[in-house]
Amino acid sequence: MKTISMTAYNRPDYLKATLEDLSKCKPYDWHYFVCVDPSDKLKDIVNVLYEDYGFASTNITINSTRKNHRLNQFSAVNTAFEAGSSFNCHMDDDLFISLDALKLAEYYLRTFKDAPETFNSYGLFNYDSNPAEPTKLLTRSQTFTGLGWCAFKENFEKVFKPNWFYDDLAIKYFGSYGWDWAVAAHCKKHNLSEIFPAYSRTNHRGRDIGTCCSHEWHDKAFANLKWNTTVVEEEYYYE
Repeated sequence: MKTISMTAYNRPDYLKATLEDLSKCKPYDWHYFVCVDPSDKLKDIVNVLYEDYGFASTNITINSTRKNHRLNQFSAVNTAFEAGSSFNCHMDDDLFISLDALKLAEYYLRTFKDAPETFNSYGLFNYDSNPAEPTKLLTRSQTFTGLGWCAFKENFEKVFKPNWFYDDLAIKYFGSYGWDWAVAAHCKKHNLSEIFPAYSRTNHRGRDIGTCCSHEWHDKAFANLKWNTTVVEEEYYYE
């Protein structure tokens, strides 16, 4: 089973826009798992989630109390794998998503299913997005990039799950903390590599009311980033 995981908290408008982008990717054989933290926008979020976006199934978990960003992200991914996923694509609830984002995810699944630990993660986002290379994939060692990423169950069990809540290495290597920094630190220590597109298949949408991104950082990192808005028909390649 291939799955898409996501969390939602207090921004129904961003969530709806992100899901509408995903629906344009024709996710007919992808199973969707979402973990929702309660807020004063809970009713609006549930209404958004009850709409039909074309997934094979929709699985909604509403937390009784707020888990917070880090734990809820883990819960969403872990729930998908515990339900039987062999390959999961984790999306934030405030992304622009390319029309061919799931096409790239399916390339990863098709190409690496027999050797899932070739890379520690299979990404969709690139901070240095290059529109001139729409089919090229890049590899990079000793790090991890979020904002739309895929993993086989083997990756999750060996890389993500044991390190998600472990900040010591993140502080040592990066002077920061958080689940993504913790995973990146583990990859740095063990020289693990990621693969991701030269031309980004996602971009950050959520400028307002976020828990991890200020207006200043959003504008600096994402406002001028070029990301793919079409369907690329050629096959991907990497060196």
